[in-house]
Amino acid sequence: MKRATGRHRVEAELVALASAAAAALVGAMAKDGWSQAKAGMVALWRRHRPGQDVAVEDALESSRGEIVNADEAAHQGLVYIVQGRWQGRLETLLEEHPEAASDLVVLVEQLRALTGKQDTVQVVQHVHADRDAYTAARDQHITLRPEE
Repeated sequence: MKRATGRHRVEAELVALASAAAAALVGAMAKDGWSQAKAGMVALWRRHRPGQDVAVEDALESSRGEIVNADEAAHQGLVYIVQGRWQGRLETLLEEHPEAASDLVVLVEQLRALTGKQDTVQVVQHVHADRDAYTAARDQHITLRPEE
């Protein structure tokens, strides 16, 4: 397995940031704080891509309309599609303007505060072993004595 270094590590971090921002943005689309979320995203574009802010605002409203008006059966699939679109837009913005990353980090924090979502992931593990099984959320060091 190759280890990400240098430019690839930076690119991976920017992709992760774009993904987190897209998820937070889409999460805010059906919430009370939507106007703040939209204003923050439009301001980001205005700062780093002047002249495209109106088009971004229109795209945000269109995306929100899709999410809000989706029937229950299609909702989750549509969330992934819209999130993917915004992740792509944000990745392109970050590729062309890497200095926008610090502004986007602040925006993600604001969006998460609006939606009440934190950076958490639920993990469920099922362990079946004939002998010892170990799981940990962080570092784990195990010293076994040789069998006698």
